[in-house]
Amino acid sequence: MFKKIVIASALLLAACSMTPETITPEVEAGQTPYAITSHLGIDYATAKRWELPEVNSAWTERGDFGPACPQRGQTIMTEDCLFLNVFAPVTTETRLPVLIWIHGGGFIAGQGGDGPKPLARDGVVVVTFNYRLGKLGFHDWAGWDEDDPRNFGQADMAAALDWVQANIEGFGGDPDNVTLAGHSAGGMGVQLMMVDPRAKGKFARAWSHAGYGSWPLPEAYNPSPAERARIRYAALETDRSPDALVADVTAFHLPFIDAPYLKAAPFAAFISGKAASVPYVAGANSYDGAGTLQGAGFTPEGFLSEVDSPELRLAYAEDFAVSNTQAAQRIFGDLRYFLSSIETADAADGWLFYYDERREGEVGAGHGQQYDRLFDSDDFAMRQALLAFIQSGEPGWDKLSRGRFAKFSPELSLAEKSQLERRRIILRETVERLRP
Repeated sequence: MFKKIVIASALLLAACSMTPETITPEVEAGQTPYAITSHLGIDYATAKRWELPEVNSAWTERGDFGPACPQRGQTIMTEDCLFLNVFAPVTTETRLPVLIWIHGGGFIAGQGGDGPKPLARDGVVVVTFNYRLGKLGFHDWAGWDEDDPRNFGQADMAAALDWVQANIEGFGGDPDNVTLAGHSAGGMGVQLMMVDPRAKGKFARAWSHAGYGSWPLPEAYNPSPAERARIRYAALETDRSPDALVADVTAFHLPFIDAPYLKAAPFAAFISGKAASVPYVAGANSYDGAGTLQGAGFTPEGFLSEVDSPELRLAYAEDFAVSNTQAAQRIFGDLRYFLSSIETADAADGWLFYYDERREGEVGAGHGQQYDRLFDSDDFAMRQALLAFIQSGEPGWDKLSRGRFAKFSPELSLAEKSQLERRRIILRETVERLRP
């Protein structure tokens, strides 16, 4: 399904405006002719609390991943957390395709680790990075007006793209051949970059797995000048500890709309033709709601009380026949992830996939199930499609506009396609009931 790039050996170390800290990159033998150099903990940007990041023209490598951004369950973390990592094939060839991977975690967890690193074996320069999370990354304060940024984690993503544009050639990558990809909150990050003018022209194609650009997003408060004058600046809580701010957010977090660089949910920009005009792939798993329903702060009963309707019960009759919990999880996954995928792919004249490879005894492909094989199983169809897209701009199946989309395993039947299209219409009507 994809053509492997034939390359020589030995990568030039990155150039920088200052002499970088001396680091001996890790070099690994791979399953193809390409060993990998790992450049870890590059300080790509600097940012103070609730301020926009500044891209570092002078940067160094730590030699490890560096601290994570503040989040629950982490012991090594700091607000000075804007680090990225580059994994590059050992080669003298230059201007290789580049993959920037945005990590998931509901905008409350995760960091740029080495998950997609094995793709470097196939001649791809891979970049992962941290961005600010939770209330430190996405926050609305009543004293800010329409000109004040809210989505600092989104700004960090744009800053990472800026750093790659300025520096990736030093690692053998082509700044004009960048694929932006991610899963879950990372897939949403891809959709945010598709509509963020700061990211325009800084990536050549985009792959969003389980993004949620059609999901209802909270609105920024944006007080009037008179209201703003009455608000005490101390209320911004600038002196609270990171741990305290992390503890304030108990479920998945969301970006704020009606804010600079995000006036509306990404889907609105897609349908109005304001998204980046680049090749675009989107998709979701068949049982994405397993785990994520509770992570978003819902119980099955509470979620169904908000969205239930006769039409929804008819469309998901098989799941309701088993249990309300199974139905709630299936509907939540389709509503949050599949609807966003199909609507953005349709608006962007892109490609759509629906991953439904089931483990024994399971009722669908759970959220993130593809990670078992996505990066390092050469025979995995989704990995082959992702590599093909990175290397050629084509994932290997017809665009959604031609009535086709991939299921990966097995092929979708005509009846299944018809069922998913009927569900799409009902889901579009249903999502409006969840508006904040």
